[in-house]
Amino acid sequence: MDKRIKVKVNVRRNFIQGGDFEQGYIAEFVQMDHICESCCRIHANPDQWVAVVQIRQHVSHRKTFFYLEQLILKHNAAVQAIRIKQMSEGIDFCFASESHALKFLDFVGNVVPIKSRKDKQLVSHDRKTNNYNYKCTFSVKIVPICREDLICLPHEVSVSLGNLVCEIHSTIEVNVGGSKYALADVEVARLSDFGKNNIIFTVKTHIGHLLNPGDQALGYDVYGANINDLEFGKYKRLDLPGVVLIKKKRNRRGKPRKWKLKSMNMEAEDLCKKIDKEKLDTEYEEFLKDLEENPELRFNISLYRNKAYQPSEVASNTERVDVPISLEELLADLGISDEE
Repeated sequence: MDKRIKVKVNVRRNFIQGGDFEQGYIAEFVQMDHICESCCRIHANPDQWVAVVQIRQHVSHRKTFFYLEQLILKHNAAVQAIRIKQMSEGIDFCFASESHALKFLDFVGNVVPIKSRKDKQLVSHDRKTNNYNYKCTFSVKIVPICREDLICLPHEVSVSLGNLVCEIHSTIEVNVGGSKYALADVEVARLSDFGKNNIIFTVKTHIGHLLNPGDQALGYDVYGANINDLEFGKYKRLDLPGVVLIKKKRNRRGKPRKWKLKSMNMEAEDLCKKIDKEKLDTEYEEFLKDLEENPELRFNISLYRNKAYQPSEVASNTERVDVPISLEELLADLGISDEE
């Protein structure tokens, strides 16, 4: 792509004998864009990468990668990547140099808990100059523990962390990570038990300020779970809760939001194309709901104004009410076009 600038120049000459001479001329300047030799090879064949960072998390969902993607976009951490490929259990980032990959790996290690390993493969060897060319692969595994997971800690670990598991005898308000929760006693029943039996669980929950009679909540059925784990078997003698509530169930929304997120330009692996798109859309919708309901979760990412959003003047009774997000949190999605 080239840029052309045309300038009209008028040349005037005065003669001693009297009179002058003037002539107009149009000068055209052409600016050509050039790419360095290494970049030309990369654009010609994106597979000529030098280092690749393979990020994986062995869980049943991709919510962690949705959040990690927004952190990468906000900090331009993958700006040096020549290719980004979406895999079945993660994402691959290809770089033209090992230093770029190490810089990106350092960023990922600062935002999520990981364990990494480096492998090298010899590509070519020049015997005259004794130069070796390697391809480096950084295998990164994100800890398979996500938000809203239920974790059973060994007794020694729990004691070392200050007895995280304790018995609560009254309803109080606590702050965990800056978020306000209310401990309360609630009675819950499984939807599958309605009309079949009268099994009701009385449990303590940290979301007492969100639940009202008749609401539906999501949680873990510890009473009916078939857990085959030696460490968990040590706690069978303890009075474990039958149900652990995690969050209040929200209605699935179908209307667009007044804000949106950006996404990385990723290629999809052949196996990744076979992923259930409906399941992926549901997980992404749950991730957007978490952003709406948790200001701390969206503190580190960038939200952009959705120009396609059309607020409805008349809302139905069944329609979910928008969680307030201030305009200060939304960024204008600026762009330069020919019309502007």
